[in-house]
Amino acid sequence: MSYLFERFTNSLSELRDSVSPSEAVSPVPSTSESHSDDTLSSDYQQVVDTDIVNIDVKTRKCADKFSPIVIDLSQDVLYRVNAGLSIVNSEEENDISPLLDHFLLNPNELIISNCHVTPYFLQSIASRLQKEILWFKLEQCTVTPEVSLESICTTFQSVNRFWFKQFSFGNDWVKSLLKVGKTGMLLFEMKNVSIDVLDIDKNDFLKFFKAQNERFVLQITYNKGTVPEWRKRTDDLLKDNFVVCNTTAMVMSSRLISIQCSKCSFQRQHRACKATYILKSGIRYK
Repeated sequence: MSYLFERFTNSLSELRDSVSPSEAVSPVPSTSESHSDDTLSSDYQQVVDTDIVNIDVKTRKCADKFSPIVIDLSQDVLYRVNAGLSIVNSEEENDISPLLDHFLLNPNELIISNCHVTPYFLQSIASRLQKEILWFKLEQCTVTPEVSLESICTTFQSVNRFWFKQFSFGNDWVKSLLKVGKTGMLLFEMKNVSIDVLDIDKNDFLKFFKAQNERFVLQITYNKGTVPEWRKRTDDLLKDNFVVCNTTAMVMSSRLISIQCSKCSFQRQHRACKATYILKSGIRYK
């Protein structure tokens, strides 16, 4: 699986370089008023640039992962996040707004891990973003019923790389992405999912797949169900329009689907547990 990540998981510096000056100042569409850079910075004596910031809501500890900068929330300092923002360990009773008030949020990547996620939680982040994010990761979180794939895409409209771990997709995820008009994506990854993610209409799926970037990867890693069950369900969904591809050169130049068992993800000898698919040659992209 390493070649997939080499191809589709750009470094944060590459993500920064890929954003044009006009994109860098574009506000994120939001139902609440975004926080102005000038307005916030005028309330602090000093603004410090940081790179990739991790905010632990439970402990109220914040750190820049790749620099020696000490983030001290007791000081009259505003910290500008320029690359990545990671928010972890937020429980139901926590309000992250007071913590976020210490930051100017300009990240390209947003990671939410081990948090209790509500619409208010997501909006608290989105309303403070000074520019659009490109990469959204959600892992091992508890989400309220109001938080759906559709609502996430609506809140963070510019994202073209999604990564989910232990998120309940059900069998309507393709319809949700079509409904919000999600096109031009580079990556959509689902980890530790159940087999019902393949219980979707094959025509809807083909429409969704063809609407993505020419180097798009759909990565599905499952931890429920047997390999034969997944093989059969995958074949039923893909056999008319897709073909198994074992040639690295073709994989590197095509939109593709990769499906594998989580138990075998890092064991190359278990090739029967994973497969890569590309569109058949006679299927037009547009």
